[in-house]
Formats: sequence, C-alpha cells, structure tokens
Amino acid sequence: MRRVFEIRRAQVQTQLCQIKLVSAVFDLIARALVLNMKQFNGEYGCTHPGKRLGNGTRVYLPGVDYTVRTHINILHDAKLAESSQLPVNGVKGVSPLSSLLNLVNDIPLDYMHCVLEGVVKRLMHLWFDSCNHKEPYYLGKHLHIIDQLLEKQCPPHEFSRRPRSISKHLNYWKASEFKNWLLFYSVPILKGHLPSLYYHHYVLLVSALHILLQESISLEQLNAAEMMIKDFVSLMPELYGEKNCTANVHMLLHLPMYARMWGPLWTQSTFAFESKNGHLKQLSHGKSSFYQQMLFNIDVSQTLQLIQSIFKFDDLLMPTMLSSNLGAQPHHVACIGQHTYFLNDPSIEEPN
Repeated sequence: MRRVFEIRRAQVQTQLCQIKLVSAVFDLIARALVLNMKQFNGEYGCTHPGKRLGNGTRVYLPGVDYTVRTHINILHDAKLAESSQLPVNGVKGVSPLSSLLNLVNDIPLDYMHCVLEGVVKRLMHLWFDSCNHKEPYYLGKHLHIIDQLLEKQCPPHEFSRRPRSISKHLNYWKASEFKNWLLFYSVPILKGHLPSLYYHHYVLLVSALHILLQESISLEQLNAAEMMIKDFVSLMPELYGEKNCTANVHMLLHLPMYARMWGPLWTQSTFAFESKNGHLKQLSHGKSSFYQQMLFNIDVSQTLQLIQSIFKFDDLLMPTMLSSNLGAQPHHVACIGQHTYFLNDPSIEEPN
C-alpha cells in the first residue's frame, strides 16, 4: 500500500495546479468571524442595525429603512475600523477573504441554518412549547393528533429519514427532517389545527421555499417568492411578537437576491459539508492522536477505492494478485474468508 501512495504523490508533484475560490458558505457565527464583523446579536450584525430588547435579545423589525452593504462599503468601513480600533457599521476590520471574494455577492446565505434550523425550528417550538399555552398559535392540545398523522407518513426511498415524533424527538431532529416537514408534511397536517391566519402566514414561507428550491426558477417565480417572503417577514411582529423577529427571520429577505446570483438555494447550502463532517467524525475514536487517526483512516479509504476492482478476482487467485500489486510475497497473503485477507503472514492460534 505504501508503494501505491508514493506513486500517486510523485505524479501530483509533476503537475501545476491553479485553484480559484469562487464562493464560500457559512452559518451566521462562522460568517461573522470570516468577514471580521459583529455577530447577528450585535449592532449592525447585518445591514439592518437591529433593535435591542430589554432581555438583551437583538431583533430585526420589518419596515426599517437601511442601506444594503456592498463590497466597496465593507472595505471602506474595514479601513476606518482598523485605523480607529472601533467597529464601523458592524465591520471590525479587514477580512482575510477581501482580496479573494466579493464579500457580499460571493458569500451567499445558507438556507439550511437560516430557514430549516432557524425559522422553521423556532416556529415549531412556538407552536408546541407549553410555555406558549396562552398564545393563539399554541398547538399543544393538538400535538397527539399531529404526531399520529406525522408518523403515519410513508415517504419514498429518496427520503433519508422516516418522520419522527414531535413530542419525543423535536430537540433531536436533523436538518433533513425539518426540510421534509417544511416542504411535504406540515401544510396538510397543520390544516384545521393551526388558526387560519397563522396557517396562511406559514404557507407563504412554504410556497416561497418550494420555488427557491426548484431545479430551475423563472424570473416570474423568483419575483413571486420574494413577495411571499416580504409578506411573511412583515407579519411576524404582529402574529408572533417583536421578540421572534430574529436575525434568521430577517435573513429570509436576502435569500431571493442570492437565488438571482447563484441559482436555487440547494446549490448554496451546507448540507454536503455537514454530511462530510459527520463522516470525518467517524474516522477517529478517542481524544489522543486525533489527527493521526483521521489521516490514517482517510489514507486507507482512498487506497481501498483504488483497489476496489480486485474483488472481481476469485479467492484462490487473490493472494497472487495482491502480492504482485502490493509487493508482498505470496506466502505472506492468507485468505481467511470471502474477500477477507491477512497480509504479512499473521500467526493465528488454533482454538482449544
């Protein structure tokens, strides 16, 4: 196996590779760090200055006029911030990406964190959390029926997960479960349970996301989705109170702009990256030699992909094939089961 790695490394070193960074996608916390700006809970965490409530929460109320940032504006504010050592319009300094990307256009919002794990999750907690039992949108008394309807759903095989109970598992739902709830389950299940005004308000969000997540979007559809989102955001303080006009709710207004620039929202999401993070977490066990474990397991995985064609060989021919390709002597390869081999002649004790 070492020989295979050495050959591949030598081939790569003979080629000149040029890499250009086209765009970058982050959640709100990482986005603020990379852009060297205040977080969403700070003044001017977005282009909207925000309003600080008595409990320390910062909200972004609709109807406030604000100037949308541009790349030039950010660079100007960054220079002023570095010279004064104070944030300017939420910008704390020069971003390390400022010479590589347009800091507005090339860093789209991630709908997975903004919509699914942000707005949708918050709405579900508002509807089903018992602390809201006096609110007109509270659905706790219907939760048993809603759970039954949800668990009866039989999704096609394209869905990676079956629906789980809201009462038992909501705090453990994955982003894909919130997506399936938003796009497929929620509208028919909530009909007749969520009060009409709140129901139609929620349908605005569902309809807009259905459009923005299509394979292709026409200009007319994009304009319609933008109007739906504006109506949804504008009604939030009246229906759910100012305290629920969070940064994620405000960020909804920016999604159509990025859809115009980059296409459907699924092309800009962190779903693939989060999935790969889950894969990387499985490559190490324990806290010691963390990086060495990951590198070793990645090397093994890549090597197995290179030699995956060997499984077409018969078990009797495999030792010869392995010895010729991996440099082992024939008598150092032992077949111990179907497609299972030991290299370097391991000593196996016979059972008593």
